[in-house]
Amino acid sequence: MVKKGKGIAFSCMLFFTAGAVVVNPVATVFNQNGVAYAQTSIRASEGAENLDYTNKGDIEGFIKISYEVDNANNVIHWTVIDNGGRKGNTAGGYIYFTIPKDSVGAPTNWRVLQTDKNGKVMSDRHYWKDKDGIYTMGAAGRMDSYTGAEMTKRLTNLFKAIGNPKIKGNEAAIATQTAERSQTLYTLTADIGPKNPSWTITFDTPILDRSKPLDFAAGLQGTGIIGGYTKIMTGYTDNFIDESANKFQAVAVQKQYTQKVGGSFNANPAQYVTNKAGTPEFPNNYRGATTFAWKDGKAPTATTPGTYTKTVVVTYPAHYKQAPQEVTITFEVKGNEASEIKDPAKTPVQDPANLTQTEKDAVKKAIEDANPGKVANVVVGNDGAATVTFKDGSEATLTPDKNSRKSKRCSRNQRSS
Repeated sequence: MVKKGKGIAFSCMLFFTAGAVVVNPVATVFNQNGVAYAQTSIRASEGAENLDYTNKGDIEGFIKISYEVDNANNVIHWTVIDNGGRKGNTAGGYIYFTIPKDSVGAPTNWRVLQTDKNGKVMSDRHYWKDKDGIYTMGAAGRMDSYTGAEMTKRLTNLFKAIGNPKIKGNEAAIATQTAERSQTLYTLTADIGPKNPSWTITFDTPILDRSKPLDFAAGLQGTGIIGGYTKIMTGYTDNFIDESANKFQAVAVQKQYTQKVGGSFNANPAQYVTNKAGTPEFPNNYRGATTFAWKDGKAPTATTPGTYTKTVVVTYPAHYKQAPQEVTITFEVKGNEASEIKDPAKTPVQDPANLTQTEKDAVKKAIEDANPGKVANVVVGNDGAATVTFKDGSEATLTPDKNSRKSKRCSRNQRSS
């Protein structure tokens, strides 16, 4: 089955990063291999942000961008039409577009076909090559491309120049996100002139990962004084190849976490949750961030031995219209040696408030005997209370009533009275 891609129109200065599933084919275009595919109208995947803004009417008469998802061949066919409406000098300037990365691979099967107002072929290039062609009136137009910091810089200037009030104050953030999600920024510089030419640019990109964004950001900054400075921007951010690919699925990083009594678990609920393999990463950008919270409002603790579960609630930005999800995490608290101390046999003593050294030694031995192989040290106080240090470093305190009892034998003074 073949799904249709976005179709967009603008002029002069064009940039685009691919978009999501769309419908309503409006025309048919043939690539250099004679394969026909439809141009389409715009529709974004749910949650994408529309960037449409222009100081002109009839956007599609200036530039139209469309793509088709070819599932049979796991490829996306792209079409960019510059000055399809034969707008004359108002369409003069720079067109540019970015191709997404991660979701799709490097472009192939390039064709840049230029025709005059009568449909006659003026130039036909089956490649994209930097500094190829010239931009003077009647020429084929000059090709260029930009990556890395230069791409970010140019996109930032474009987003700021368009003056779209919807993104005011966020232009740099959107530009940075677009650059991070793009392979390359391509530009085609051309003057229109009396022949009023139009360019049809086609290329293919292999589909790599449908769970990665396939953003579309497009704009136009005209340079012609005679035709007026045309400004056009359109497209979407936070977009995906198809509607099903943009559904977030939260799962546990691991099923169970274990600590000993007295240890600690990470209190941050976000550390326990991740996106399911093959699904989009949790959104976190200028439009809003995914939040994570313990359902009961309490972080996990390791105070009492045993196994228990807790729930993390994952809430997505409202514009995605996706209900919060709950992820259950299991915590196991293992007792340390101190928490599992065994009470000793009680040592008979003459004066429970003032044990002799012999009686203290007897208490110590009784504790060691009750906890064989585990005790590192025992300190017995005068009142019979004992501090027990175990070989795992844990400590326990035994109260006098646990360690000793008053002897039933009478003292020498008691017998003589």
